[in-house]
Amino acid sequence: MTQSNAVNLLGLQFKQLDSLIYGLETEWDDPMIVRLFVHPNFTRDEIWIKEVVTKPYLVLNNARTGKSTQISMGYEYVRMEQLDTTISTIEFLHRMFKPFVANFKSNDEFALGSYSLYRIPDENIAKPIIMRSIPLFASYLSTQDGIGEVYTCLNDDCVPEICIKFVHPMTEEKLKKLLTAERWTVSATDGPRSIAAPVKFKNGYIQTYSEQ
Repeated sequence: MTQSNAVNLLGLQFKQLDSLIYGLETEWDDPMIVRLFVHPNFTRDEIWIKEVVTKPYLVLNNARTGKSTQISMGYEYVRMEQLDTTISTIEFLHRMFKPFVANFKSNDEFALGSYSLYRIPDENIAKPIIMRSIPLFASYLSTQDGIGEVYTCLNDDCVPEICIKFVHPMTEEKLKKLLTAERWTVSATDGPRSIAAPVKFKNGYIQTYSEQ
C-alpha cells in the first residue's frame, strides 16, 4: 500500500459490497495487517473477503454525471485471522478519527487574555474528500490577522468538528465571510496563489474563553 489513499480505496471496495463493514485499520508488518471493523451481524466468510481484496479494479460511480471510473487495485491476499473481540461505538469513532492541528506564529497572542473559538460540527468532516482539504483551509486562514490555530476533533457527541482559535482583529463576521468565500489565497513554494474554494463551511458557533 504505497499510495496515500490505498487504505481508503480498499475501504470503499468493502463498503460498496457490504454496509455492515464500518472501517479498516492497517498495521505495518510483513505481510501488512488490515483489520476490518464490522457489525456483529456480519456473516461473510474468508472466501468472500479474499475475492474482495483481490479484485483488480474499484469501480466508482458518479451520481451527478452517471459516469463510472475504474481504479486499479491489485492487492494480494495472504490469510485471515478471526478475532472474537468487540469495540464500543465511541471507542471505534475515536480510533478511526485522525485529528489535524495547525498552529500559526500569531498564536503567541493567546499566551494571556481572552480568545474565541469558532466551532463547526459536521459529520461530513471525517470524509477523506473533506479531510484532504483541511491543510489547504488552514493555509488559507493562516494569512488572516488574529487567527492562531486550526484543528479538528470529535466533540462530546462524537461529531467531527473544525475549530478555529482567534482574537481581535478577527471577528465572527469576518470569519463567516472567509468560510463561505468563492476563492482561497493559500501559501505555496513560489508564493501566495489563489484557488477555487474546494469546500465551504457554515453553521458554526462561537465559544469565548479566558486564560490566566
